[in-house]
Amino acid sequence: MPVQIFNDPPALEVFYDAIIMPTCRLQNRSTPLEMYGGVFDKNKNFIDSSALVRGDIHQIMASGEVSKRPKHLDENVLYGGFLYRKHHEHTGCYGHFLVESLARMWAGLSHFLFDRLVFNSHPGVKEACEIGNFFFEKLGWPKEKILIVNEPLRFSRITIPAAAITIGGTKASKVQSFVYNAIAEKIIGKKDIELLGDAPVYISRTKFSERPVFGEINLEDHLKDSGWEIFHPEIESIENQIRTARKSRVYAGVIGSGMHNLIFSRPGTRVFYIERNPNQRTTYNTLAALDAIVGLDGSYIPANLEAASPIGPFLIDQNFIIDEFYKRGYLNNKAVFDLSLARNEYIEFSRK
Repeated sequence: MPVQIFNDPPALEVFYDAIIMPTCRLQNRSTPLEMYGGVFDKNKNFIDSSALVRGDIHQIMASGEVSKRPKHLDENVLYGGFLYRKHHEHTGCYGHFLVESLARMWAGLSHFLFDRLVFNSHPGVKEACEIGNFFFEKLGWPKEKILIVNEPLRFSRITIPAAAITIGGTKASKVQSFVYNAIAEKIIGKKDIELLGDAPVYISRTKFSERPVFGEINLEDHLKDSGWEIFHPEIESIENQIRTARKSRVYAGVIGSGMHNLIFSRPGTRVFYIERNPNQRTTYNTLAALDAIVGLDGSYIPANLEAASPIGPFLIDQNFIIDEFYKRGYLNNKAVFDLSLARNEYIEFSRK
């Protein structure tokens, strides 16, 4: 189903004497619901707009009950939804943070209207990670104004903005681009055209330790010899990752967290997503929504050969990718590599 992009901002609700319950995990799962938690009105009824949703309707965190007498805080707060942490024991989901933990921050651009920014998160999490604090600070939220709920709390006033985008959803709002632009402009400035160069950029996964992709090394060598820049995001600072996302008109890379930083690119940027597992349709919906919101010109290269599991390892056809770039005018010459070496490495890693 095509993704619908709306110019109008999502709904925004205000509740008085509302309660935020901390997150707790479900022991027995028979639905997509994984966790209880979220916001309840003064009559202790769950507020649906506070749920964490995947796709268009599947609630991941929602419902539950107000089980204790909440502590009261006389504050006017903004509800930020669910906060993901990179390198937390439960998840290393940088992409989930950029999409889901920033999905309500369109309302947070007016940070001066609120006393604090309040989140649910995984049980026991007490603060955002370094990367989270970095992004929130760029949006005007220092870490001392961010609260992660670990006990029932009643607030005098809670503003709940609806998420402008959901992972796997078919609807999104253009206002989400304001969040990404605000972050990029805070780092680079509004006059960033001097960053723009002519070299295409390949975003590599060869230095990632998780979800390895086999078949990239020869591809990278050939692209580099042909004038491409090879970029390894996991060894670069966040600031440099965002600067790199603004320095070219053309990017390519295997679908994964490294490609998520292209949400900070300028409109009209050409992006080639190299497929590693085309069965994950939620990923494609999310990328389509982000492309439309930011204004990226995205397309897909079906170079996937095998995937040992949904989280890897993965094997891609480097020759197919080189041929595609050559046909599209991004390479002056072709090369043909023996795929058996990458396949043998993939098989050996899969066995382990």
